[in-house]
Amino acid sequence: MTILFSFLFFSYLLDVHLSLAEAAKLISSVLNSKFTITILTSWPLAVVIIVLLLRKGILDKLSQLDSFNYKDGTAKFIRDTIDQVKTNQTLSTEDNSIQSENDSEYEFMDPYLQPVSAVLQYWKKVDEVINEAYEKLSDCNDTEGMISVPKAPPRGSALMKIDFLARNRVIDERTKTSLTGLRKIRNEVAHGSKINVDYAKEYTELCKNAISELKKRIANMKGPQ
Repeated sequence: MTILFSFLFFSYLLDVHLSLAEAAKLISSVLNSKFTITILTSWPLAVVIIVLLLRKGILDKLSQLDSFNYKDGTAKFIRDTIDQVKTNQTLSTEDNSIQSENDSEYEFMDPYLQPVSAVLQYWKKVDEVINEAYEKLSDCNDTEGMISVPKAPPRGSALMKIDFLARNRVIDERTKTSLTGLRKIRNEVAHGSKINVDYAKEYTELCKNAISELKKRIANMKGPQ
């Protein structure tokens, strides 16, 4: 009787509809199985089994929750950084009378098709122009207040090069902050964080502005003396 009521109770929880006769017949068909009898008559064991069955589902839900919170936090970081870069670029452009060049000069990946790849590709182009400016600066010696800069090391980081450009007044502090922000977003995306199409589009526009500004500053730099 205990087995029968236990079976009916679990059937009710699982939304399985069986008549009393059908339930009794099914139970009688497995009475010869000692393993089955042990499970049905041992509440502690049954509880353990149920917990084990549910455990993966619970962990999956918790994992999804953590993932949601992480993505939500990353999205906020990207949004805040984009806004900061945009503000700094606007102020820097006003201070230096530098205008963005025409979009037709850039033939990069469309962010609407591959936002992650577009972010990585656009930063790569920015990094190339940073290297170009740094290498040119390293060939300059004491020109208009510039300190002598050693030849660019082959493994110099982007942050180090950005800092050198700022300290030698090739770029201002706002541009330095903008480039650093663009690099941070790139690193987030490169390490697996997702970025939506709208943010990727804004990011690519900011990269275009950064490239235009850097190229104009490179053009104004004096060569080796």
